[in-house]
Amino acid sequence: MKLPLIGVTGRVNEVVKTKNVYEIPDEYFRAVYDCGGLPVQLPPFAGKEELEAYMEILDGVLFIGGPDIHPSFYGETPVPEVTRILKPEVQESLVLAAELALARPLPVFGVCLGCQLLCAVSGGKLIQDLGPLVSRHRDAEKSPYHTAEILPGTLLAKILGAGTVRVNSCHHQAVRPDAPGKNWRIAALDGEVVEAIEQPGEVFRLGVQWHPECSDDIPQRKALFSAFIRAAGERHQNTR
Repeated sequence: MKLPLIGVTGRVNEVVKTKNVYEIPDEYFRAVYDCGGLPVQLPPFAGKEELEAYMEILDGVLFIGGPDIHPSFYGETPVPEVTRILKPEVQESLVLAAELALARPLPVFGVCLGCQLLCAVSGGKLIQDLGPLVSRHRDAEKSPYHTAEILPGTLLAKILGAGTVRVNSCHHQAVRPDAPGKNWRIAALDGEVVEAIEQPGEVFRLGVQWHPECSDDIPQRKALFSAFIRAAGERHQNTR
C-alpha cells in the first residue's frame, strides 16, 4: 500500500542573508514519516498554478511554525511588538496554499503559525501581542511546557481526551477567542489564550498553538500526527 503524500510548508532561513534558503525543521518531517506519511516540501515561492498541481496529488497538508502573519492581512495595523514578519512572497504562497487546501476535502493540520494561518485565511483575527496576559509565552529562557484545557466534544478531545493536557508552546500571538475564523471553533485554552482550533465536519481540520512535533510527550506526538496521517490515508484510499 502506498503511503499518503503529505505536503509540508517551508520557510526562509533568517540566518543566511546572502540568498534565500528554504527549510523545514527535521522534527516535522520525522513526525509525518514516523506516523506513516510520506512528507514532501511545498516551496515557499510556489504560485497558484503550482500549488493547485500539488493539491491535486496531496492527501493532506501540514502547515508549520514560523514568523508572524502581517496584521494588515486581517485588517489591522501592526503594533510595535510585531517585529518578525513573514516575507511578503512567503506569506502570499502560504495563504494561497491554505485557501486551496481548505477549498478541497483535504485533511489539514496547522502548528503554531500554521494554526494562526488557518484562522486568518478563514476570516479570523489574531491577538498581535499577548503582552502581560501570559508572560511565559514570551520568555524563551523558561520552559515552554505548561498546561491547557481541551474542551469536551471536540475532535481534539477525541484524539487526546478532554481535560488538562501538558503542551509546549512559547508564542507572543494567538487566535482571538471571539474570532477563530468562519466555521472554526476553539478546541483548547490556556486560561484566556487559545491553544487549539478545529473545524467540525467529516474532514480532518485542526490547528494547535503548541509544537507536538518536538514535544517530549511521545504518546501525544504520536496520537496527533497519527490521527492526521490516518485521515490522509483514508482520503488516499478513497481517491486514488
